[in-house]
Amino acid sequence: MQVCISDNKAAKITDYRSCTKTSTDDQFQVMVFQFVMAVVGGMAFWGVQTRKQSQMTLFENRKQRYVLLYIMVYNYMTNYYLSFT
Repeated sequence: MQVCISDNKAAKITDYRSCTKTSTDDQFQVMVFQFVMAVVGGMAFWGVQTRKQSQMTLFENRKQRYVLLYIMVYNYMTNYYLSFT
């Protein structure tokens, strides 16, 4: 990274700024960084969920199935009854 230094001797101010980059380049770098961090976070979340699923006991697995089944039936019945109103 190249740095341009403009020295103002009268005011004794040294200004460090990027020579080749514009503000849009900096914004683009921030957006790329955010995208990469979102992908890494999503992969970490996915890894935790798969590990959680693989480490479940039979009791927890059966309980999870019944909870999901209950949610699916509840949503279906709610939509079914709402279609008549």
